[in-house]
Amino acid sequence: MKKIQFRSFLLCAFSCIIMLCYSLTVSASDLHGSTKSCPVTTCTTTGTGSFAIATAQTITWTANYFGSGTQGNDFYLSTSGPNMADIALSTNLSSGYNTGEYYLTPGNYFISINTANMGPGNYSIEYNMVADCNVNPTTYNFGNHNEGSAGANQTFTISLAGDMLDVAIGAISGTDNAHFVVSGGTGTTLKSTGPTSVSFTVHFQPGTTAGTFSSNITIVTSNSSVSVPDKTITVTGTTVALVPDINCITSGTFNLDYITTTSGTFNKSFKNDGNATMTIYSITLGTNPSGVFALNGAPNTTNLPAGASRAVSIRFTPPAFEQTYTGSIIITSNSPGESTKECTFTARAHHPEPNMIVTVVPDGGTIANYNDVEIGFTYTKGIKVSNTGDAPLALTLNLVDPTDPDLIQWSEINEPNSVTIASGSEQIFLQRFTPLAVGTYTFQIEALGSGGGGTYNSTDIVTLTGNGISPIPIDNVLVLDRSGSMADPAGSRTKIDALQKAARLYYDLLRPDPGDGSGDQIAMVKYNNTAQDYFTPLQLKNSTIEPLVLDLVSESAITDAARLQPSGGTCISCGMTNGANLLLASPDTRKQVMVVMTDGLETAGPGVSTVLGGITSANPDIMMYSLGLGNAIDGPLLQSITNVGNGYHQVSEDLLGTNHFALEEFYFKIYANASGADLIVDPTEAINLSSGHPVKVNSATIVSSDRYAMFMVLDDPNLNSYYKLAFIDPHGTVLDPTSNVGGIPIQILQRDGHTIYKIIFPDISQSHTYVGDWSLWLYPTGKWNPKESNRHDNYQVSGEWIQPYMGYVPIGFGAAVKSDFNMNVAVTTSNYQPGAQVLLIAQLSDRGWPSTGGQITLTATRPDNSNTSFLLYDDGTHGDTNANDGSYSNIFNQTALEGSYRFFFDGKGINERGELVPRQATRYLGLYVPPKDDGRNGDKPCLPCWVNWFMLLLLLLILIFIIRCCRK
Repeated sequence: MKKIQFRSFLLCAFSCIIMLCYSLTVSASDLHGSTKSCPVTTCTTTGTGSFAIATAQTITWTANYFGSGTQGNDFYLSTSGPNMADIALSTNLSSGYNTGEYYLTPGNYFISINTANMGPGNYSIEYNMVADCNVNPTTYNFGNHNEGSAGANQTFTISLAGDMLDVAIGAISGTDNAHFVVSGGTGTTLKSTGPTSVSFTVHFQPGTTAGTFSSNITIVTSNSSVSVPDKTITVTGTTVALVPDINCITSGTFNLDYITTTSGTFNKSFKNDGNATMTIYSITLGTNPSGVFALNGAPNTTNLPAGASRAVSIRFTPPAFEQTYTGSIIITSNSPGESTKECTFTARAHHPEPNMIVTVVPDGGTIANYNDVEIGFTYTKGIKVSNTGDAPLALTLNLVDPTDPDLIQWSEINEPNSVTIASGSEQIFLQRFTPLAVGTYTFQIEALGSGGGGTYNSTDIVTLTGNGISPIPIDNVLVLDRSGSMADPAGSRTKIDALQKAARLYYDLLRPDPGDGSGDQIAMVKYNNTAQDYFTPLQLKNSTIEPLVLDLVSESAITDAARLQPSGGTCISCGMTNGANLLLASPDTRKQVMVVMTDGLETAGPGVSTVLGGITSANPDIMMYSLGLGNAIDGPLLQSITNVGNGYHQVSEDLLGTNHFALEEFYFKIYANASGADLIVDPTEAINLSSGHPVKVNSATIVSSDRYAMFMVLDDPNLNSYYKLAFIDPHGTVLDPTSNVGGIPIQILQRDGHTIYKIIFPDISQSHTYVGDWSLWLYPTGKWNPKESNRHDNYQVSGEWIQPYMGYVPIGFGAAVKSDFNMNVAVTTSNYQPGAQVLLIAQLSDRGWPSTGGQITLTATRPDNSNTSFLLYDDGTHGDTNANDGSYSNIFNQTALEGSYRFFFDGKGINERGELVPRQATRYLGLYVPPKDDGRNGDKPCLPCWVNWFMLLLLLLILIFIIRCCRK
C-alpha cells in the first residue's frame, strides 16, 4: 500500500513541476514593440513587470483573468511602484481573455499586482509599437518601347508592415511625371483590421523622343501617434527610335557531293531586326575564291519589313572535290551605321566514296581459324564485309589460287561475282569447312572493293585454315556399386541386374579401334566398403578384350563373389579415387569420362567431399556423370559430383513403370553426350499387344544435317516370345545385318536385352537415301491371350504398367545423332538449395552457325512428380541475353521442394535446307537444404536412426525411474 501511495506521490509531484514551469512563462518580444508581463501571484516589488517609454504613445494591454466575482477583477498601472493602483486600464474584467488600448505619456510604469483590486491571472503590456509599410516592387524597368507607341503599365502594392498600427497613404508623385504617370492608391488608411494593402499603377509613356528615362516616385505615409517614414520607388523606361537593323543569319556549311562536273545551289539569308521597314538598295556577290560562287538569278531588293528575313540563292560550282570554300554577299540598305553589310558563308565539295572493312566472324581479324573439325562434319565461319563510307561498294570475292589442292576441304565457298553493298550496310558470306581427310588445310580469299566513280579501290586477303581430325576417342571408366543393397529389387529385377545390363550396353556403344589407336578405351572399378580395380588399365575396345569385358559384366558375374556379387557397405569416394587415377594416364587428345553409380549413402570414408577437389585439380577436363538408384541415395552428394565434373546426374527411385529401362537409357545418354551426339528420341514405351495388330513403338527423324546415328532398342528377354521387333528405314526396308545406306553398311549389334544400330551416313548429296523417319515396330506373335491375365509370376509387379500377362510389355527406344545441326543445353543456378532460381538455356546451331526461328519446349518435373511445361525464348528477355542469336532461355522459379528436378528439352529447329530438325535432351538438378553440423567428421554417417531413438527412449526410462525412487 505504501508503494502505491509513494508512486501516486511521485506522479503528483511530477504534475506539479509541469504546472509550475508553465505558470512562470513570460511572453517574448515581438518584431517592433516590447512586451512586459507576469502572473499576479509571482511578480515582486523588485521591478518585475516594469517598463519605461520615452515618447507618448498608445499601448495595448491584455489580461487573462482567472478569478471570480469575489476577487479583485481590475487591471492597474502605477507610476510609483508595483503595489499602487494609479491608472485603471480596465475594471470589472470578465473571466478569461481581455484586451484594450490606453494612451500613456513618457515615463516609468509598473504593473500593479499586489492590490485588492487585481485578481489572479496573466497581465501583459505591449509598448513602443511602430507604424510602417512596404512597397513591392521597389524598382521596375519598363524596357524598350518604340517612339509613339502606347507604352505599358505596372502595378505596385503598398502593404502594412508595422505593429499593426494604422498607416494613412497620402500623395504619390514622381520626378518625371511626363513619362511616368501615377494613378490610384492615395487617400487609403491601412489597418490591421483591413484593408492591409492598397495598389497604385504607373504608366510609362514613351513619347516621341528616343532615350532612357527614370523617375523617383515618393509615397507619403503618416500615423496620428507615431511618425511613419515615406517610401520611394524607382522606375525606368527606354524610348527606341524607329530605324531598321540588318543582321546576317548564321548557317552551316553547304555540302555538295561532287562526282563529275557538278554544281548546286544553297541559300544565304539576312534579317531586319529593327523596328522600321528597311530599304534595300542592292545585293551583290562579295568574296568569291576561284570564282566558284555566283548569284543564282537576280536577288529580291524590295523593302524588308521589321522582323522579316530574306534568302539569297547562291550557285556553287567547284573545280575539284574535297575542298571547302568561303564566300560572301554584300547588302546595301538604310540600316543606320551599317549601310553596307557583308554576310559570309561556306561550301564544301565532297566526293562520296565507299570504305571497305573485312573481318572474320566471330573471330575478328582476317584469319578464319576453324581449329579441329571431325572428318565429314561441317563448321561455319563468316567473312563480314562492311561499307562504312558514303557511297555504294562494289564487292567481288575471288580465290587467290583456284588450283589450291586444299580448296576441296571447304564444302561451300561463298564468292560473289558482283555484289553491291549500300553505304552503312554490311553482308556476311559464310564459308564452310568440311574436312575429308586428316590434316591441316589452308587457302586464301581475296576481297576486291571499288566505287566512287572509279576513284576508290581496296583489296583485303582472308586466310581460311582448319584441321581435319578423326572422331575424338573417349577413355571411359565405369565405377560400379556392388554394395549389399544392390541385391535388392528395384521393380521387376534387382539393381545389380540392371547395372550389369547397363554396363554391357555402354561397352557395346564404344567405338572399336581400327588398328591405329583411335578407338575408345574402357576400364572398370567396383566398390563396396573399399574399391577394387575390376578391369584395368584403360584398354582399347577390340576383339581381344571383348570376351573379358563381357564376362565381367555378364549375368553370371553378379552371382560371383569374386566379381560383382553384392556385399558389404558403400565407399563411393574409394571407387571415384581409383577411377580418377586410371584416367590420369589419358592424354589430352582424348576425352576422359567417369560414370559413377550408387544406390545408397556413404558408409565408409574418406568421403566424396574429401576427394573431389583433388580429383578435379589433378584432371580439370574430366567429365563425371553420377546416377542414383533407389530411395536411400544422397542427393546433395550426387549433385556435388555433377557441379565440378562437367556432366549431369539422374535420380531414379525404382525401375518401375516408365523407369523400367532407366539405367540402360541413362548410360546411353551419357555416351551420346560424351561423344558429342544429340539425343533425338528419349522415351520408354508401354506397348499393348492385346489387339494382335502391329504397333509402331516410336520413330526418329533423320535430316540431311545428320552425319552419324546410334539407335538403341531395349526389351526384356523373358518377354520377347510375345512379339517380334522390326527396325525400318524411311523407305520401308526392315534392317538386318546385310542392310546398307547409300552403299555404306549398317552396323548392327544384338544381345539379350538390347540391339544397337550404328550408321555413318553418306555424303549429303546422297541425303535422299537416309532422310526421313526411322521407325521401330512391334509385331505380336499371337502367343498372348486374355486368359494369360490370370497368371502370376516374377514379371507381374504390383503397381507397374509393365505387366505382360495384362497385355503390356516394356520397350525402350533411343536415338542419338552426330550432326551438323546441334542443340546444346545448360541448367544453371546461383545455389543448390530449395527456392533457387534456375536458368535454362538451349542453343541451336547449324554447321556451327546460330540457328534462329526454332522452338524449344521444356518440361520440368519436380520431386513430387508434378510437371510444368513452358517455352524457352530467343527474344532478349526471359533470361535471354541477346535476341535472335539462336540461344533460347527461360527462368524456372517453382523450386520450393527439396529433391531432384528433371528438365526435359524438346527442341525443333530448322536447318538451311528448310528441314524440321528434332532434338531432345534431359538434365537433372538437385536442390537440398544444407545439412546441419552434427559434429561428424567428413561424410561418415552418424549412428543409424533406430539406434538414436533406442538410446533416447532408454534415457527417458532411466529418468522416470530416478524420479520415482526419489519420491519414495
